[in-house]
Amino acid sequence: MFLGGFPRKLDRATLLKQLGMHMTMFGIWMAAVVRGLELSLSVLHYLCEDKEELKLDL
Repeated sequence: MFLGGFPRKLDRATLLKQLGMHMTMFGIWMAAVVRGLELSLSVLHYLCEDKEELKLDL
């Protein structure tokens, strides 16, 4: 009934441009999350006071 509520169909070039932008943003977010996890794990490893030596008492 009210056709103004529906988005109009965009042309292929605009869609590819938007897709490229969204994939770029997704890649940046994923790189930030992975880097944040790496940093937090390295900080936790640094703060952990356990020695990495394996001592076997026989």
